[in-house]
Amino acid sequence: VQRGELDVTVPERSGDEIGRLGASFNAMARALEQSRGELESQNTELEMQAIELEERQVELTEANDETRAQRDELEVSAAHLAAEKARAERYGAFADRLATARNASDLAEIALSTLAAAAGADVGVLYTEDWRDDSRWTRAAVLALDPAPLAEFAPAGGEEAGDNGEWTDAARGW
Repeated sequence: VQRGELDVTVPERSGDEIGRLGASFNAMARALEQSRGELESQNTELEMQAIELEERQVELTEANDETRAQRDELEVSAAHLAAEKARAERYGAFADRLATARNASDLAEIALSTLAAAAGADVGVLYTEDWRDDSRWTRAAVLALDPAPLAEFAPAGGEEAGDNGEWTDAARGW
């Protein structure tokens, strides 16, 4: 019994005290053997449950990772849709403003202010092609600048702009 051999029995010789002691010992050994069997069975069952739990944890981790990836994709899509919506609203507002314009000057101011806002610019000048003279552009609108020093006309395509980026006297019409 000390070595774990619980199937060993002691002979039960008689009904005296030694016999009863032997019977009690044998009953105790059978009870220990039965308890050990139950414990081993429960241990095996717990090991199986632990394996199942580990497998389930792996499945849940994979599902969680997939859910996170989908959430990240949705966030990117939502941001993209929000940007598209904002752009569509800007276009709509631009179209509404254009619809209210009654002359070319108003159209040019609306176009310039909208372009400046889209570019994040505080100032700007808009030159347009003159249908009567396609060799030069005509200043159509000015935003937040004094128009006096600005050229009234510019060569079409800016070909006569100076090397330093400033208009030449010829480009200014002087």
